[in-house]
Amino acid sequence: MIAFEPGGFGTIGLRFVLWSFGQMFRWLLPAPILRRIMPGDPYVRRTLAPLLLRGLKYKPHFPPQYEFTDDQLRAIEVPVHFVLAERCAVHNSREVAARVEALNPRLRAEVVPKTTHALPWRNRT
Repeated sequence: MIAFEPGGFGTIGLRFVLWSFGQMFRWLLPAPILRRIMPGDPYVRRTLAPLLLRGLKYKPHFPPQYEFTDDQLRAIEVPVHFVLAERCAVHNSREVAARVEALNPRLRAEVVPKTTHALPWRNRT
């Protein structure tokens, strides 16, 4: 099995929460500044900005974080290859890689240099 940037193998830290707020609130910047810091299709920016503002009214319900226990990781019987992003804001990829490989010989991890948590959605050319 291949797992791209899976959850549940490391704790989501304050770094990710702060990064998320930064990403969300930069959409509120004036259009000329936003164009400079977020290149791309202006239609996407015009479409997403109102959605973001409406989303701020939503009251989120955060489920408790789940992290697999050491015993659960030791019990995995199928080979799993973890593909992790070096610059992931959600978890520390090197710590996750070291943990899974230390607990079970069937688990292997690869940390892809210069990538973020969006790794599964990136096209490499």
